[in-house]
Amino acid sequence: MPKKNPPRSDRRARETPAVPEPAAAVQPICSLPLVGATTLEDAVFYGAVGALAVAELVSWPTATLFAGAHALHQRTRNVIRTGAMGEAREGLIEAFDDMA
Repeated sequence: MPKKNPPRSDRRARETPAVPEPAAAVQPICSLPLVGATTLEDAVFYGAVGALAVAELVSWPTATLFAGAHALHQRTRNVIRTGAMGEAREGLIEAFDDMA
C-alpha cells in the first residue's frame, strides 16, 4: 500500500533549514547606513582598502570597486543572517497555499 504524504504544514516544519543565531555567529561593532551591521573584519577590510588607495598602491576607482563589492556581499550576508529572506519565503508559501 503506498504511503501517504504528510500535510504541507508538517513537511514545512521538518524542512526548515538551520540558520545560525545572529548573536552567536557575529558580533557587530557598528552599523553603516547602507550595509547594516559591520563586524571588526569588515571594518578592517574597508580600512585596508582605503590605506592602499591613500598610499597609491591601488587606484581610487579600483579601491571603490573593491569596497563596493564587499559592501554588497556584506549587505546580502546581513539579510541572510537576520532571516528576512526566510520570512519573505514563508509568507509567499503561505499566500500560495491559501490560494490553492
